[in-house]
Amino acid sequence: MGPFERHMLVARESDLNAFLDRMDASTLLAIGSLNSRLRMLVDVYKKKAWDFMRFAHRYFRRPGAMLSLIDGRNALIHGEAVLGFFLRRPTASLTIDICTNVASIYHIQKYLEEDGYDLVAPIEPPSMHHAIRSTIHNSLYEEAESWDLTGERSSHSALEQVFLFRYVKGFGASARTVNLRLTRSEPHRFVLDAGFSALSCCMSRERAICPFGYSTFIQKMTFAMPGHDAAKAIVKERNLVVRGSTAVDRFAIVYGPPYDHATTDSRESGARFLGDSHCWIIPRTQGDPLALSPTYHGPAFEVVDWTMLHGGNGAYMRVGEPFVLSSLYLSSVKRLCDKWHT
Repeated sequence: MGPFERHMLVARESDLNAFLDRMDASTLLAIGSLNSRLRMLVDVYKKKAWDFMRFAHRYFRRPGAMLSLIDGRNALIHGEAVLGFFLRRPTASLTIDICTNVASIYHIQKYLEEDGYDLVAPIEPPSMHHAIRSTIHNSLYEEAESWDLTGERSSHSALEQVFLFRYVKGFGASARTVNLRLTRSEPHRFVLDAGFSALSCCMSRERAICPFGYSTFIQKMTFAMPGHDAAKAIVKERNLVVRGSTAVDRFAIVYGPPYDHATTDSRESGARFLGDSHCWIIPRTQGDPLALSPTYHGPAFEVVDWTMLHGGNGAYMRVGEPFVLSSLYLSSVKRLCDKWHT
C-alpha cells in the first residue's frame, strides 16, 4: 500500500470529500480503477456527489415524484443544470430545463402547479391547459405538415419544433424557474440539438447521460450547434461559461464557418446512440462497485461536422436522425458530380 492510498483510507470523511471535490472527474474515475479498496472508497463518494434526489430537491419539494415523471422517453431534464450535476456543483442559476412531449406534459404541469409554481409565459391564456391547447391548435392549422410525433425523421432542427412554457416559484434571489418545453419531436432530439454539445447533458429517472463526454470533460471544449444563438447568454469571449456555487467552469467553443474554418479531431461524430462508448453515463442506482456496470442502448442518432453539411451560421456540428444527414451529404455530392459530368 503506497502513501497516497494510505492517506485516502485514513483521512477524515470531510477532508476526503473536500479533496475529491477538487479533482476533475476523469482523475477521480481513474483513481477508482486502481484497485478494489480505492474503488469502494470512490464509490461511496460518487453516491453522494451524484445524488439525483439532492439535485432535484434544489428545485422541487417532492423530488422523487418529479423524477418519476421523467421517464427518458417522453420527458428529459437537460441543459446547464444537468451539466452542473456532472461537474458536481450546483449552478448559480436556479433555472432547470425540462423537455417533454404531449404524452407527459399534462402530468408535469400538474405537478408543477401542486409544487407551488406559477405559469408566467405565455401569459395570454388563462391556464396551462388552455395554453397548450391553443398552441397545438394554432400549430395544427398554421403548420399542419410539420407536426409529427415520430420525430419527422428529417434534417430540420428540433429547435424549430418546440414551444416554451415558463414557470416561476418564489421571489428575488431565491426564485426557482422551470423552462418546460413542449416538443413536436422526441425529447432526445431537442436535447441533442442544444446550442452547444456540452449542454446536451440530460437526465431521466434512471440515469444521467453526457453524449459528448470526451470533448466536454477531457478536452474542455464544446461544439457549436445550429441553435447556438439561443444560448448566447452564457457565452463570453468564445467560451461557454457555467457559473457554479463554488467555481466557474469554462469550455472553449469550437465554431464552424464563417467564424472558423478549421477542423478538430472529434471522435464523437458518425453513427451514434445514447449509451455508446462516447457517452458518460451516471446511473441513479449504483449497485456493487466491483460488478460490471449495466449497459444502456438508447435512441440512435447521427453526428456530422461542417465539412459535410453546414448552414454558414457558425455551427460546427449537426445532430440528426440516423443516416439522414449523411444521405443529404451524399445527395449533394452526387448532384455536384452530375453537374461536372454535364
